[in-house]
Amino acid sequence: MSLGKHITLSTGAQLPQIGLGTWLSLPKEVEHAVEYAVRNGYRHLDLAMIYKNQDEVGAALKKVIPSVVKREDLFMTSKVWNSSHQPAEVEKELDETLSQLGTEYLDLYLIHWPIAFPPGNGLNPPHATKEGETAIDTQTTLTDTWKAMIALPKSKVRAIGVSNFTIEQLKGIIAATGVVPVGVILCLNGRPANTQERL
Repeated sequence: MSLGKHITLSTGAQLPQIGLGTWLSLPKEVEHAVEYAVRNGYRHLDLAMIYKNQDEVGAALKKVIPSVVKREDLFMTSKVWNSSHQPAEVEKELDETLSQLGTEYLDLYLIHWPIAFPPGNGLNPPHATKEGETAIDTQTTLTDTWKAMIALPKSKVRAIGVSNFTIEQLKGIIAATGVVPVGVILCLNGRPANTQERL
């Protein structure tokens, strides 16, 4: 459904310009939507652990691979969630994502947001003393997470990137590692008070 329009990433991979997003979908809605979309030409799927529906995407993929498309004809993007930013957690969450989707690899894996939560207490762990707030991990840096992303096996993830980062955050991880996010794939955090015009 990208109408033949692609963006060529620095890896040489072709990212379809139009993809199907799965955020805020109702239960059972995603499975049908993904199946229908792939049957009708969509080849890019945008996923994330926090969307809590990757297992449904996996169920849909079983219906269309290989009868409609080969796995290599799809471009699948997913994102590591804030509660898995710690270096020891990054690959664990990737493995969980791959298991939910029933695939051996992702085409693109992004750091979803530039903030870390403590692991082991759900996706949005409650703050110990501030009711209604989420706990923040102040020990894990963006560089720590980015280094863990860089170390991921290429057999499991073909390219890595970031989402919702500012220019300063991008410069920081690049300066610390020398590794530029592939194609600088960004979901921009833009609003009237934060237009991100330089991005």
